[in-house]
Amino acid sequence: VSNSEGKKKTKQEIDKEYIENVESEERELTTDELILLLALNPQYSAKNIMFLAKQGARGRVQAFSKWKTESLKIAKGSKAYRVFAPCTRKNKEGEQEIYGYKLVPVFSAEQIEGWSDDDINRICEAESERVMQELKIDSVEEFEARFGDIKKALGFAEPNAHATADNLPF
Repeated sequence: VSNSEGKKKTKQEIDKEYIENVESEERELTTDELILLLALNPQYSAKNIMFLAKQGARGRVQAFSKWKTESLKIAKGSKAYRVFAPCTRKNKEGEQEIYGYKLVPVFSAEQIEGWSDDDINRICEAESERVMQELKIDSVEEFEARFGDIKKALGFAEPNAHATADNLPF
């Protein structure tokens, strides 16, 4: 992959281009999708959940190696989604500090070999119902009334409220 000057692109240039492409997507996101991604992926920040949703991820999301430890195979030819992961280093006091972020590849449940869309939909619906019961909520409207507009909380109502290619620290 080359840049406009014919030189090989740096990791930062590739990441910046990827972020810009995701942000330019005209994908309408539903509150149900966001709630489900949040519920199934508590290891990720709200910003990463939003970024995953804009990329079209469904269900649980994790690194290739994590799926492998669960004896599940990612279907050949699956394209990885990306999430922001902190870059850390030890400071002078010997403590870990975050100095930036990088994009790392992850895969979602829909990319597991042998799983159909029906399997994924069934799992997602069951998990969504479990979360709603756990929170003692009967509808998405009740969720929003209790916790606020999830899209606004994740930065969808204000397009500049989330990380962009220009304001990331790398």
